[in-house]
Amino acid sequence: MTGNENEFELLRRFSEGNEDAFAAVLARWHKPLINFIYRIIPERTEAEDIAQEVFLKVAGAAAGLSRQAKFSTYLYRVAYNLTIDRIRRRNVRAANATFVSLDENAENADGENFSRQAPDPADLPADLLRERLETKCSVETALTELPENQRAAIILKVYEDRPYAEIAEILGVSVPSVESLLFRARQSLKKSLKPLQS
Repeated sequence: MTGNENEFELLRRFSEGNEDAFAAVLARWHKPLINFIYRIIPERTEAEDIAQEVFLKVAGAAAGLSRQAKFSTYLYRVAYNLTIDRIRRRNVRAANATFVSLDENAENADGENFSRQAPDPADLPADLLRERLETKCSVETALTELPENQRAAIILKVYEDRPYAEIAEILGVSVPSVESLLFRARQSLKKSLKPLQS
């Protein structure tokens, strides 16, 4: 099995009984998927449960999957829908959600760190460190207060660096709707964070 094998081909082989083919898909996408879900619903166990549910759905649909979209788009759309369903079922209010650092370590499928890391806090003066921590907490709080679709759009654009068309497909909306979601999210964040700028 080559490292460059297409996920749809691997899933086709899995549907024909090759268990190793699905293991290869899982190995590539497990960490990135959990990182994505975790940024929307910042509870590690919950994120892992949802990721498991996503992969069960993918395994169940393996025989009938077509190559209409990129595999990552398909995977993230399933993850987004399941995550939003879970949030709605639990009636989690964004303001009460435990927030997660968007700067904390995240890894790609190869185990490489791709997070945007701040300088080592030990190297910063105490007052600057305190100010940065307050800013970070304010940003995270403001993010959790956004509606889920706006939060997901911001995460996909800013932290996942996905193109508008792919974000639209993942969220199940049009590209203009993505632009609108991002605009509204940025306006809300700007308003929430205005006191920090004065």
